[in-house]
Amino acid sequence: MNKAMSPRQLKILNYLTDSNKSRAEIEELLLKDYAVSKITVVRDLSELIEQGFIQQQGLGPSTYYSITNKPTNLPIYNLDEYFKTDVDKRNIRGSHFETNLINEIDNFFNPEELNEIEISRNVFKNIMSKRNSTDIKKELERFIIELSWKSSKIEGNTYTLLDTENLIKNNIEAPNNSKEESQMILNHKYAFDYILKNLDNFKGFSGQNLKQIHSLIVKDLNIQTDYRLHSVGIAGTKYLPLDNKYQIEDAIKMLDMKLKDIESPFIKAFATLVFISYIQPFADGNKRTARILSNSILIANNYYPLSYRSVDEIEYKKALIIFYEQFNISYFKKTFLNQYQFSMTNYFKS
Repeated sequence: MNKAMSPRQLKILNYLTDSNKSRAEIEELLLKDYAVSKITVVRDLSELIEQGFIQQQGLGPSTYYSITNKPTNLPIYNLDEYFKTDVDKRNIRGSHFETNLINEIDNFFNPEELNEIEISRNVFKNIMSKRNSTDIKKELERFIIELSWKSSKIEGNTYTLLDTENLIKNNIEAPNNSKEESQMILNHKYAFDYILKNLDNFKGFSGQNLKQIHSLIVKDLNIQTDYRLHSVGIAGTKYLPLDNKYQIEDAIKMLDMKLKDIESPFIKAFATLVFISYIQPFADGNKRTARILSNSILIANNYYPLSYRSVDEIEYKKALIIFYEQFNISYFKKTFLNQYQFSMTNYFKS
């Protein structure tokens, strides 16, 4: 088990995310806030090297230090401080799509985390085996309402939860909301209904499933349903996704191949959520599609699905952007695990 990071060590790691640094530069940084000796700096650096977070290269005056793990699970940013810096002034590591991140999927969760998840999976399977179809249908309806509301809200939809319930249950649109907002919410329901009728087809990731769910998510919203032919920007970040259909197709194929080699459906679900948001294969509706498709893998493999009901929309977006810009998966992983825990305690209870 890794030793807890000291504030000094976290400061060092944060400093190294900008670029490689010499020991003298690191020592100068620490002296601004701490009364440290050269021995203390050497000890901090040695511990970080021992734990695999940084590496040392060069000799003598040419020695420098750099971050080793990409993406890192180590939370080395204060998100509030990070986002105080104007988007155009941030020092970012990921201005464009980084193919090698797909190869890091195996490292997103450690065995202890996965063991805890598998225990919850067995609990869920046991609960569902004892529930009658009427109870399951009723609970799924509640879940779909809350997922449709929150997933849409993350994308700027202004429907309330109560109005969402009225729309889905009674097909009554809220008087002060647009037709597009109503359609966005209903499309979540249509997509999830389709998944529930075809669960066996959603045990893993596939490009075909991706396109099918996206077409349902953007139905009647005047959004192109095939992979985009042009570049797109993402609000709040300098990260630029792939800019043509052929690169997108290659990235999706690479993701598909990687996920076929992953044994854990839970990792498949999380990676689907992260990388469809990261690749942005469509002109619009990417994150909505990612949330639904990720959920399809969870529920098809007897894991709790995620409604995201308690997630803070801004924090959700910040956690994604810190992955885009710095390859740091820890914040989005924390969001995912927190929402999974929320589902365990709020849905399909025994």
